[in-house]
Amino acid sequence: MGRGKVELKRIENTTNRQVTFSKRRNGLLKKAFELSVLCEAEVALVIFSPTGKAFQFASQECVYNYI
Repeated sequence: MGRGKVELKRIENTTNRQVTFSKRRNGLLKKAFELSVLCEAEVALVIFSPTGKAFQFASQECVYNYI
């Protein structure tokens, strides 16, 4: 059995929304790192928070030349 469908909608509570953003951001950064290590892929990830703060991950320094 798989997971059921989750209804995607905006989280109204600002505290809960920030906690969810932080957890999911960390999960995305971890997955990007794992993908780069396991598959020897060059991965670049840029995430902007609702407040405009940028978070980034790059598997190689040379990736910055493409951005």
